[in-house]
Amino acid sequence: MIEQLEALCRKHDDMALKLADPKVLSDLKQFKKLNQEYKELDQIVIKIKEYKKTLQDISGAEQVLQNESDKEFLELANQELVRAREHEALLAEGFACL
Repeated sequence: MIEQLEALCRKHDDMALKLADPKVLSDLKQFKKLNQEYKELDQIVIKIKEYKKTLQDISGAEQVLQNESDKEFLELANQELVRAREHEALLAEGFACL
């Protein structure tokens, strides 16, 4: 799934470059079509970035749980891990239809 999400991010970046291309800017029909696709993809890319950040949060919390000995810190890391995993599941569910 990550590969597909990364491909969408690359497509979004490519579209941004095309939208700045003078040839595209001079063709109103092509510009409108590309701009509409870009806007639609933009919302997905925001969620992809949120998903990637959540995966980093999970990894960080897991590292703390493996390396920390302070009980309070461990409890905070465990709470963060639970929260992040729940959030990851919600985001992943949203990506299932892509």
